[in-house]
Amino acid sequence: MPASDPAAAICRNRKLLSQCNHSVRTFVIAPACRERAKDPMPLSWCISHPYRLVLVVAKGDFQAHEFFPLLAGIDRAKASSYRMIVDVTGLTGRSTAEVIQGFAAMVRQGEGERNVGPIAIVAASPHTRRQAIQFANQARSLRLIQVFQQQYEARRWLDGFYAHEGLRRISDLG
Repeated sequence: MPASDPAAAICRNRKLLSQCNHSVRTFVIAPACRERAKDPMPLSWCISHPYRLVLVVAKGDFQAHEFFPLLAGIDRAKASSYRMIVDVTGLTGRSTAEVIQGFAAMVRQGEGERNVGPIAIVAASPHTRRQAIQFANQARSLRLIQVFQQQYEARRWLDGFYAHEGLRRISDLG
Protein backbone atom coordinates (compact mmCIF):
# COMPACT_ATOMS: atom_id res chain seq x y z
CA MET A 1 0.00 0.00 0.00
CA PRO A 2 1.24 3.50 -0.71
CA ALA A 3 2.35 5.51 2.30
CA SER A 4 -0.36 8.10 1.61
CA ASP A 5 -3.13 5.49 1.81
CA PRO A 6 -5.20 6.20 4.96
CA ALA A 7 -5.88 2.50 5.47
CA ALA A 8 -2.13 1.84 5.45
CA ALA A 9 -1.61 4.61 7.98
CA ILE A 10 -4.22 3.27 10.38
CA CYS A 11 -2.82 -0.27 10.04
CA ARG A 12 0.69 1.04 10.72
CA ASN A 13 -0.59 2.84 13.82
CA ARG A 14 -2.48 -0.27 14.97
CA LYS A 15 0.67 -2.38 14.51
CA LEU A 16 2.75 0.08 16.53
CA LEU A 17 0.14 0.20 19.26
CA SER A 18 -0.06 -3.59 19.48
CA GLN A 19 3.73 -3.89 19.64
CA CYS A 20 3.61 -1.80 22.81
CA ASN A 21 1.54 -4.55 24.49
CA HIS A 22 -1.45 -2.25 24.78
CA SER A 23 -5.00 -3.39 24.31
CA VAL A 24 -6.25 -2.19 20.94
CA ARG A 25 -9.78 -3.00 19.98
CA THR A 26 -10.34 -3.06 16.23
CA PHE A 27 -13.73 -3.01 14.58
CA VAL A 28 -14.85 -3.05 10.99
CA ILE A 29 -18.41 -2.19 10.10
CA ALA A 30 -19.85 -4.60 7.57
CA PRO A 31 -22.67 -2.79 5.80
CA ALA A 32 -26.02 -4.56 5.91
CA CYS A 33 -26.66 -4.20 2.19
CA ARG A 34 -23.78 -3.96 -0.25
CA GLU A 35 -24.52 -4.63 -3.89
CA ARG A 36 -21.27 -6.50 -4.40
CA ALA A 37 -19.57 -8.49 -1.66
CA LYS A 38 -16.16 -7.47 -2.99
CA ASP A 39 -16.80 -3.76 -2.28
CA PRO A 40 -14.30 -2.40 0.23
CA MET A 41 -15.60 -1.69 3.69
CA PRO A 42 -16.34 2.04 3.83
CA LEU A 43 -15.67 2.52 7.52
CA SER A 44 -13.19 0.98 9.93
CA TRP A 45 -11.90 2.04 13.30
CA CYS A 46 -9.72 1.01 16.18
CA ILE A 47 -9.66 2.14 19.79
CA SER A 48 -6.61 2.36 22.03
CA HIS A 49 -7.59 2.73 25.66
CA PRO A 50 -4.02 3.34 26.88
CA TYR A 51 -3.57 6.16 24.35
CA ARG A 52 -7.16 7.40 24.81
CA LEU A 53 -7.40 7.45 21.02
CA VAL A 54 -9.96 6.45 18.39
CA LEU A 55 -8.72 6.11 14.79
CA VAL A 56 -11.40 6.10 12.07
CA VAL A 57 -10.88 5.62 8.33
CA ALA A 58 -13.69 6.21 5.86
CA LYS A 59 -13.13 5.25 2.24
CA GLY A 60 -15.07 4.53 -0.90
CA ASP A 61 -18.73 5.39 -1.14
CA PHE A 62 -19.82 5.92 2.44
CA GLN A 63 -23.57 5.87 3.22
CA ALA A 64 -25.21 7.79 6.06
CA HIS A 65 -26.64 4.69 7.79
CA GLU A 66 -23.10 3.30 8.21
CA PHE A 67 -22.28 6.08 10.69
CA PHE A 68 -24.63 4.87 13.46
CA PRO A 69 -22.75 1.64 14.34
CA LEU A 70 -19.53 3.67 14.69
CA LEU A 71 -21.04 5.96 17.32
CA ALA A 72 -22.64 3.01 19.12
CA GLY A 73 -19.33 1.10 19.14
CA ILE A 74 -17.42 4.06 20.55
CA ASP A 75 -20.06 4.47 23.27
CA ARG A 76 -19.99 0.74 24.12
CA ALA A 77 -16.20 0.92 24.47
CA LYS A 78 -16.60 3.97 26.74
CA ALA A 79 -14.30 5.92 24.40
CA SER A 80 -16.43 9.01 23.64
CA SER A 81 -14.08 11.20 25.71
CA TYR A 82 -11.01 10.01 23.78
CA ARG A 83 -9.09 11.96 21.16
CA MET A 84 -10.30 11.01 17.70
CA ILE A 85 -8.72 11.05 14.25
CA VAL A 86 -11.23 10.69 11.41
CA ASP A 87 -9.47 10.20 8.07
CA VAL A 88 -11.84 10.86 5.16
CA THR A 89 -9.10 11.14 2.54
CA GLY A 90 -10.30 7.97 0.78
CA LEU A 91 -13.95 8.95 0.41
CA THR A 92 -15.17 8.95 -3.17
CA GLY A 93 -18.85 9.77 -2.73
CA ARG A 94 -20.36 13.17 -2.15
CA SER A 95 -22.60 13.85 0.84
CA THR A 96 -25.42 16.33 0.54
CA ALA A 97 -25.61 19.36 2.82
CA GLU A 98 -28.55 17.70 4.59
CA VAL A 99 -26.54 14.53 5.33
CA ILE A 100 -23.61 16.56 6.67
CA GLN A 101 -26.01 18.60 8.81
CA GLY A 102 -27.49 15.35 10.18
CA PHE A 103 -24.03 14.00 11.11
CA ALA A 104 -23.23 17.29 12.81
CA ALA A 105 -26.46 17.21 14.80
CA MET A 106 -25.69 13.66 16.03
CA VAL A 107 -22.21 14.72 17.15
CA ARG A 108 -23.55 17.81 18.94
CA GLN A 109 -26.24 15.73 20.65
CA GLY A 110 -23.58 13.49 22.19
CA GLU A 111 -22.03 16.48 23.93
CA GLY A 112 -25.03 16.87 26.19
CA GLU A 113 -25.11 13.20 27.15
CA ARG A 114 -21.44 12.42 27.92
CA ASN A 115 -17.90 13.79 28.06
CA VAL A 116 -16.50 14.09 24.57
CA GLY A 117 -12.98 14.41 23.25
CA PRO A 118 -11.52 16.49 20.43
CA ILE A 119 -11.88 15.42 16.80
CA ALA A 120 -9.15 15.85 14.19
CA ILE A 121 -10.47 15.31 10.66
CA VAL A 122 -7.95 14.46 7.94
CA ALA A 123 -9.15 15.52 4.49
CA ALA A 124 -6.51 15.91 1.79
CA SER A 125 -8.48 16.56 -1.40
CA PRO A 126 -10.26 19.86 -2.00
CA HIS A 127 -13.62 18.06 -2.17
CA THR A 128 -13.27 16.12 1.10
CA ARG A 129 -11.73 19.17 2.77
CA ARG A 130 -14.75 21.35 1.87
CA GLN A 131 -17.13 18.74 3.26
CA ALA A 132 -15.03 18.25 6.40
CA ILE A 133 -14.94 21.99 7.07
CA GLN A 134 -18.70 22.20 6.55
CA PHE A 135 -19.17 19.34 9.03
CA ALA A 136 -16.76 20.84 11.57
CA ASN A 137 -18.45 24.24 11.45
CA GLN A 138 -21.87 22.68 12.02
CA ALA A 139 -20.78 20.10 14.63
CA ARG A 140 -18.59 22.37 16.72
CA SER A 141 -20.16 23.31 20.04
CA LEU A 142 -18.34 22.32 23.22
CA ARG A 143 -16.13 19.78 21.44
CA LEU A 144 -13.02 20.97 19.63
CA ILE A 145 -12.96 19.95 15.96
CA GLN A 146 -10.19 20.80 13.50
CA VAL A 147 -9.59 19.84 9.87
CA PHE A 148 -6.11 18.89 8.64
CA GLN A 149 -4.63 17.87 5.30
CA GLN A 150 -2.21 15.29 6.73
CA GLN A 151 -2.49 12.72 9.50
CA TYR A 152 0.77 13.80 11.14
CA GLU A 153 -0.68 17.34 11.57
CA ALA A 154 -3.77 15.88 13.24
CA ARG A 155 -1.67 13.72 15.58
CA ARG A 156 0.48 16.68 16.56
CA TRP A 157 -2.63 18.77 17.39
CA LEU A 158 -4.14 15.94 19.42
CA ASP A 159 -0.90 15.53 21.40
CA GLY A 160 -1.80 18.73 23.25
CA PHE A 161 -4.76 17.04 24.93
CA TYR A 162 -4.40 14.97 28.10
CA ALA A 163 -0.70 15.88 28.32
CA HIS A 164 -1.18 16.55 32.03
CA GLU A 165 -2.10 12.88 32.52
CA GLY A 166 1.27 11.66 31.24
CA LEU A 167 -0.29 10.17 28.11
CA ARG A 168 2.19 9.07 25.45
CA ARG A 169 2.40 11.24 22.35
CA ILE A 170 0.55 9.81 19.36
CA SER A 171 2.67 11.82 16.93
CA ASP A 172 5.53 9.46 17.78
CA LEU A 173 3.57 6.50 16.39
CA GLY A 174 4.58 7.00 12.80
